[in-house]
Amino acid sequence: MNTKPNKILIVDDDQATQKTIVDTIVDTDTSYVVATTNDAGLRAVQNDSEISQVIIRAWSIDIDALDFCERIRLQRSHDDLRIIVILRNDERPLGAQMLIAGANDLLIGDFEPRELRMRAHIVPSDQVKRVDPAHTPQSAPDVVSDRPKVHVPAFDAVSCRFTFGHNELQIAEWEADPDVKKIPLDKIIVCPQCSAVPTFRAGCGECGGAWTVPETIIHHYACAHVAPEQEFYSKSGLACPKCRLTDLVAGSDFEQMRGCLKCSDCSAILSELSMVGHCLACEHRFAMADGIEMEIYGYQIGRALDAASVTPPNFHSPRRVANADQHTWQPDTVGSYSI
Repeated sequence: MNTKPNKILIVDDDQATQKTIVDTIVDTDTSYVVATTNDAGLRAVQNDSEISQVIIRAWSIDIDALDFCERIRLQRSHDDLRIIVILRNDERPLGAQMLIAGANDLLIGDFEPRELRMRAHIVPSDQVKRVDPAHTPQSAPDVVSDRPKVHVPAFDAVSCRFTFGHNELQIAEWEADPDVKKIPLDKIIVCPQCSAVPTFRAGCGECGGAWTVPETIIHHYACAHVAPEQEFYSKSGLACPKCRLTDLVAGSDFEQMRGCLKCSDCSAILSELSMVGHCLACEHRFAMADGIEMEIYGYQIGRALDAASVTPPNFHSPRRVANADQHTWQPDTVGSYSI
């Protein structure tokens, strides 16, 4: 059990939210310190060992909770320092990223003081009751000590698909287990032939080629003839193929305009480019509209007092590896994260 004084660090630059948090904390006789930037918050945690909880804004000009969590988890564990991230309603998709990066819990939108007290495990001073050492919370049989794990698929460079690796065979059991929470992560477009992950580029809608060149169009003022520049070339210089006038001078006799695109592979004339997929596994090229939409899910295994609900979370790749035990993103250790 953590016996350190419960000092709370508030990292937020929104004055209204800051006031709500401070008023709630003061009512519980809990000490606190306020920072308005990531750097100030990190310095506070490093210099004050009494800080056992952080309440931080997800994102603002000088605050990045994702970066804060990743850097703090290199030094302090989930049990040693709890982190609660405040998300605005339109930032809900960031929830999964925050949990994977190291957050313990989330506060969404305009939260009420009682929700903050519940998630921060603090109560008003007039409600504090003495706990007999013989009946401490550790001895309670209904307390779950294991933190839940969130399993997310990783990209396998061999099969070019997202997979759960050695946990792939457990998906059916997870789907049938009512205690396992299925978390929608993302939707992706996959190859219509083999369901592998493709890359996309703007290219020719006829052959799928990526290289196109714009055609130059000439408008001859005298006869109003409009044609590709190549048709005006002659041995004596530029000549109109319609009225046969020669020695044309740009600007006085004609104007040049950007015309259609020409595919360098199949010579097709295109009015616009199309999004073309190229499968990384079977190398099939296809129009993006012909791709298959695939839903990507993660699974939260186990329940705990600190477990947080995330609706809807976001799918991402961790920006860097913290150490050998946390946030390692490799196919053979597929997406298993402790909250």
